[in-house]
Amino acid sequence: MIADGDAQLASLQEEFRRMYQDMGDLMESIALLHAHPGWPEMEQIIRSTTFEEEGGSDEPLNGDTGEALENWSAKWGESGEEFYSRFLNLVQQCTFLEVRRLSLRLKLRSVEIRLVHALALEATSKTRSGGGVIQAALDDLEALERQIDLYTINDLGLYEQGVARESS
Repeated sequence: MIADGDAQLASLQEEFRRMYQDMGDLMESIALLHAHPGWPEMEQIIRSTTFEEEGGSDEPLNGDTGEALENWSAKWGESGEEFYSRFLNLVQQCTFLEVRRLSLRLKLRSVEIRLVHALALEATSKTRSGGGVIQAALDDLEALERQIDLYTINDLGLYEQGVARESS
């Protein structure tokens, strides 16, 4: 059971490493979006956007938003619609990465349950040889969970680095 837990922990750590690399790339793209001098105005446009909830329209922007994007384009010398599309693409990437993050947390919990079970079995056995190894693996899982929870999605749907969330 200990070897199985170690293998699962190693697999989780590798999956986290890949996710963390993708998160770094995504955070860099979000930082570039925020660094654009027109971002504060675009953020206001985004916040005021009304999506059509029903009807499945291919054109989700209302007339006021279209006009605001045209004004933004004129002021900043680049397409407001393309910048808005960049934002939407980043939101989509954040959503996909959040699904991966939540899946990783579930896998982490599964391994944690197995290790706690192994620790309980070890505590009741007469040999008591692997408790320290199991506890070290649990400590590694706890550290991994803290790292997983370092990023949160803000009200715009973009990741931001923040304070670790409470475990859920």
